[in-house]
Amino acid sequence: MITSTEELRLSLKKIGIGLREDRLEKIVVFLEMVKRWSRKTTIVSKRIDYRKLFGLTFDSLVVIPEMYGDSVADLGSGGGFPGIPLSITLPDKRFTLVEIVRKKCIFLEYVTSLLELENVEVACRSWSELEKKFDTIVSMGTGLERISNVAGRLLLPGGRLIYITSRGGKCYKRVKNPFISTTTCLIVSHETVRR
Repeated sequence: MITSTEELRLSLKKIGIGLREDRLEKIVVFLEMVKRWSRKTTIVSKRIDYRKLFGLTFDSLVVIPEMYGDSVADLGSGGGFPGIPLSITLPDKRFTLVEIVRKKCIFLEYVTSLLELENVEVACRSWSELEKKFDTIVSMGTGLERISNVAGRLLLPGGRLIYITSRGGKCYKRVKNPFISTTTCLIVSHETVRR
């Protein structure tokens, strides 16, 4: 029987995304920490199972071909999706995980230290307080309109906004998620609009 870890690796490979074994191992440790911390405090749903966590990881990593430049912001990072799986998989890019909820920031700082992710900075503040600009902004489930309103101010010229959802809309790309029987919709904006 195939494990979820192997299924993740194979599913990503089918869409042209390779995942080295050492990075896959770090992702598994991350998922174990999400599950463990969620039992005590709400990082993600307390009832979430590993299959759904692997589904969130798959959704996080399908954006890799759309990534642009070296600096990435994950707005509304929450339990670390998509930022932590992306930062593990793409160690040459710099990630800023932006989250306003203090307990989630503590978790993100803990897991970043545990996994020795030197390419990650946790910014425990609201999006409006950010002054830094980024090549790519990613976000999952935080509301496309909210993200779009902020992205124009935070993206560098030519930057890219990538929004991950399962709710559809004007998808740039659709990918079947093998873990949670949904289709992942990527909404990608290739232009910077100043607001």
